Amino acid sequence: MENYTLSEAKKLFASLYKDGKKEEAALLAREIMEKSPEAVSGYYYALVVETDNFKKPGDDKVVEPLFEKFSRLADASTAKKYADKLDALKKAKAEPKAKNTAPADAEEAVAGRKSGVYGWLLAVLCVLFAAASVLSMGSFKAFSAPSTYYQTTVWEKDHFDSIVYELTLNRNAENDKVLVDSVWLNIGGRNYDSEDSTVTVWVTTATSLTASFTSSYGGGSKNISNARSDVGSWVKLTNITSSSDSRVYYMLSTKSEIKYNEVAFVDQAGKRIEAEVKYAGANPKETGVLGDLIKSEDYAANKAAAAKTLDEQNKFDTANIQDGRYVRETYAGRLTEYEADLLESARNILSGQGSYTDVTSNAFGLQLISLSVAIFGGNTFGLRFMPMLLTIGTIILVYFLAKRLFSSDIAALIAAFLYAVGGYALSGATLGSTGAIFIFFALGAVYFMTGFYKSVAKQNNYAYTQLILSGAFYALAVSVKMQALYLLVGLAVIFGFAMFRQFAAYRARVAKGANAEVRYAYERSKNLYYMFAILMFVLVAAIWTALTFLFSWNVFFAGSSSAVSFIGKVFASLTAEIPTSYSAHNSTNILGWLVGYQAEKLSAGKFFFGNTVLSVLALFSFIYSAVYVIYAYAFRSAEIRTAAFKNNVLVPFVVLTFCFMATWLLSLIGGNAIASGFALPSVFYYMFIVLAAKLLASQETKTRYRVGKAELNLTYTVYGVVVLLALVAAVFALPNVLEFDYNSPLLIAAIRW
Repeated sequence: MENYTLSEAKKLFASLYKDGKKEEAALLAREIMEKSPEAVSGYYYALVVETDNFKKPGDDKVVEPLFEKFSRLADASTAKKYADKLDALKKAKAEPKAKNTAPADAEEAVAGRKSGVYGWLLAVLCVLFAAASVLSMGSFKAFSAPSTYYQTTVWEKDHFDSIVYELTLNRNAENDKVLVDSVWLNIGGRNYDSEDSTVTVWVTTATSLTASFTSSYGGGSKNISNARSDVGSWVKLTNITSSSDSRVYYMLSTKSEIKYNEVAFVDQAGKRIEAEVKYAGANPKETGVLGDLIKSEDYAANKAAAAKTLDEQNKFDTANIQDGRYVRETYAGRLTEYEADLLESARNILSGQGSYTDVTSNAFGLQLISLSVAIFGGNTFGLRFMPMLLTIGTIILVYFLAKRLFSSDIAALIAAFLYAVGGYALSGATLGSTGAIFIFFALGAVYFMTGFYKSVAKQNNYAYTQLILSGAFYALAVSVKMQALYLLVGLAVIFGFAMFRQFAAYRARVAKGANAEVRYAYERSKNLYYMFAILMFVLVAAIWTALTFLFSWNVFFAGSSSAVSFIGKVFASLTAEIPTSYSAHNSTNILGWLVGYQAEKLSAGKFFFGNTVLSVLALFSFIYSAVYVIYAYAFRSAEIRTAAFKNNVLVPFVVLTFCFMATWLLSLIGGNAIASGFALPSVFYYMFIVLAAKLLASQETKTRYRVGKAELNLTYTVYGVVVLLALVAAVFALPNVLEFDYNSPLLIAAIRW
């Protein structure tokens, strides 16, 4: 006992054991036995630590030699007293565990039932959300739009792209002539190489193979809209004025690079006329002689492709023709401007022709939407199915992320519910956009990175699996949108905290007297963690993103003159904006009256932070949580040294704060409605409400005050006032939601929130 006497060592042991520092107490007991082998105290203290003050049997190989030395040095009565205690512990250990484990089993059964109930509630939430998404997609009549198309070509020598049709049925019984009333074209895609507001299509007719095509009897050049909003609409190209001359052959010619979904011919009795394609390809002029054109066999492939303009004739209903216009379902079933671009990209990916037009996205998200378009067709459901499916996946991910952060099923369910009703989820699910797809993969990367943080100190296979899965989801997120680069900041912070946690666990092992093998295991796992992080988040992400572009080489490299210009276009997507007002398609939103989150012009100021009530609550919760954590560390509260504070307060706060701030940069740099706006940050923003609620609940007994005879809670009072203010803001915002012409400073403030 070089530094202190035996009596001082006894006092130090009592203090260490009382404070719960059992490892240090065990080291002190060992030191007493070594320095004072004839003193009974060292063996007694060692037994106390090993059996937790004679409350558990301990390791027989350790306890028996210690007690043998203890009983030899202690008096007989003391030795018998503790011998009886150890015997009782051994008997309890040898008895069947059924009685002892029954309460624990019952608790586990209750916990399992509770988790099962919350799982069912989550399933119900997802089903209701799916139903709301389907009912908010607009009119189902939009599903009747043609899904195949013909892509016109810009030929050399300033030639026209011409298709010649021969009408085959509906001959008049009296004069055996085909009397056409009108020609209709369904536009499948605009001319993206032209900034003109219109494109020109020439319609000419002929009576035979040898007759020249002419614009007489109602033919000639027709200007049609080159706007995104007209994609999928039926346009009447011409009215044929002849009542006696049989115009059997019809030629459509253009110099623009547009898509024809379908071409339909209607006779003077209001019936559709069947036809077949006789020629498709280059033509020196918009007229000519069919007999001269069909001599060439060079355009057989074009002719087969042009036949797609006649393969869905049943989708043209002549009953919808009223006053010279094709009257279809309400605009709620139409595609938005952005969806028209995305549909163009999806069709080009499936056909391997043309180029991609959605400049805000990388390849993988477009390819996933192309898959659903291939299955369901180029309509609202085909475009919006994949975003809806993955938005439901995001709600599930929010649940499991919140459960991991807050260690509570009910907190997880509340977080999932807040995101589901917050506005951005349903907006993303009902827009044919890659944004909702991006959010799913980005959130998956955060979820698995938090799993890595939780398991990193154990240095087991589970930790490696979580890190690799996080990197895989991040690679998928980057291959959908370049905006994932912003999220990397939040992921890096979580990774840094995880590595610090591993180092802290290693230092604790060193304090116990760890050997060289422990140091080797630590160094090896640390190096592997860094290696996998670089491999997955840099190399795999870059390689997978490049491969997704290469999977559709013809489309993504069609409009790029060099690799440098293409890479420039990819990185330009970081600030590119989604070209859509995003208001019409979900005007049938069945929940809009409840939470007021119509997705109208999300890229502008309206509901920029999502739903008004949730936004105010989230802002208050974020400020409250930040002040709580900063105050605890500034005044060195004893709470910060507890495991409960680190696991239940600090970790959720750090994860939510850095992921929120990193993704919030998207809304500052780009003004997009979904991924480049506030949709991804809102996932973390709304979860601050749950965190603040848990902090407030933990302070319930510390902040009570009295008003008369009533005892109130200060923190809940503050929260109630904030909720009231949020509801007032929502009421002032309601007139704008309902599009009433009403303005006031309070209304403007409410809208801004």
